[in-house]
Amino acid sequence: MKLYYAPGACSLASHIVACEGGLKLALEKVDLKEHRTESGKDFYDVNPKGYVPALALDDGSVLTENVALLTYLGDTADLTPKGMERYRLLEWLAFITSEIHKSFGPLFQGAPGDAPQKAREKIIKRLGFIEERLTGDYLMGAALVREDGHRHRRPAPAGRLQGAHGRPPRRPRRPDGGRHRLTCGMITRCAAVPQRPVSSSASAALP
Repeated sequence: MKLYYAPGACSLASHIVACEGGLKLALEKVDLKEHRTESGKDFYDVNPKGYVPALALDDGSVLTENVALLTYLGDTADLTPKGMERYRLLEWLAFITSEIHKSFGPLFQGAPGDAPQKAREKIIKRLGFIEERLTGDYLMGAALVREDGHRHRRPAPAGRLQGAHGRPPRRPRRPDGGRHRLTCGMITRCAAVPQRPVSSSASAALP
């Protein structure tokens, strides 16, 4: 399998799951401004949507969208919970993708007027939702699972994964200047998880 990624993008979440599950995964960087891959390929030929992540499978097909990739990789590595817990996991992934990740758009794209401030307020509200529901060390209890990687994009080995995907985001602040204490604690625990051995080019491709 090959993961097409961009530094600083949410494609890091899929890389986290692959490393956590010990999956064989090659990496190819994408220039999202030029829509060219590191090998010179037109990225639109890989993913007509033009954005990462995209996962080229061994049968020649390509899978896109984080929720699909994370579920596929999690199932392949036998990391996905069963029964109702599986649907709770998908519930978190959908929430993070649509309500948190997408909410950062106005901040990245230079939106006019008060749109950036409204986006910040929405993000803080959504992070508060997570904060109120953290009952264990991670989103779904005591174990690190796939949506933790999607939420924070800062797993262990933090330094090596940062090398490919860029610097992790700053911790969010509340309007009163305080931090989301439990959420930031989860970020710290994700960064402290020991590296699992990976028998693939995924680790070798990292700087």
